[in-house]
Formats: sequence, C-alpha cells, structure tokens
Amino acid sequence: MAKINNQVGVKAPNADQISQFLENQRLEMDLRAQELALQKQHDNHGFEFSKKALDAQLTDRNQQRENALRLQRNVYVLIGGLSILAAAVVVAALWMDKESVAIEIIKTVALLIAGGVGGYGIRGIKESRMTQDQAPPQP
Repeated sequence: MAKINNQVGVKAPNADQISQFLENQRLEMDLRAQELALQKQHDNHGFEFSKKALDAQLTDRNQQRENALRLQRNVYVLIGGLSILAAAVVVAALWMDKESVAIEIIKTVALLIAGGVGGYGIRGIKESRMTQDQAPPQP
C-alpha cells in the first residue's frame, strides 16, 4: 500500500512509478536528441543549398556581365565599321568629283546621329521618370 505524506496529504510514488517516470524521461531525451540531430541535418542542408545558390547566382551574374560587355563591344565595332565605310564612300565621292553625293551622305549621317542622340535622351528622361514614380514619397 502507498504511503501518505502527512505534511501535504499526497501519496508518495512507489518504485514502479519512479522507474516508469525515469524510463519516460529517458525516451523523451532520446527523442529530443533525434529531433536535434534532424534539425542540425536540416540546417546543414539549408546551408549547403544556400552556398550552391549563391555560387550559381555569382556565375550567372558574371556571365551576364560578360555578355553585356560582348554586346557593347560588338555595337562599338559595328558603329566603327559603318563610320569607316561612310567615310570611305565620302572620300570616294570627293575623289570622283561628286561633291553633291558626298554632301547628301554627310547630311544623312548627321540626321542619323541627331536621331540617335535624341532617342538616347528621351530614353533617359523616361527612365528617370519611372524611377521617380517607383521611389517612395518623401515626407
């Protein structure tokens, strides 16, 4: 029969209850250790995934920069080639005493350059307006 603690009026636990309690505590600690191991494994996998994602992003950004530089270089080569070709045609026209042809070529090139500069300026204005529209209002 269980003893009664006279001071509080609570039965003292017997040996079976204590051993069952200790066994439950041991099982709970084992379960907690497994949970911690799984959490650590999850964190390690997340860390590895993050590293690989950052490496992939770095590679992608480097390739994007290289592609942009290559494109810009190709545009400059094209513009330079067309400029040399236009200059050669103007020189050839002047050499053959066809000043009117040379003047028309120069007018056309000047109009193309003016259109390009104007278009570039309009694009800059539109981009600045778009960034101002997206910016948060100032207090």
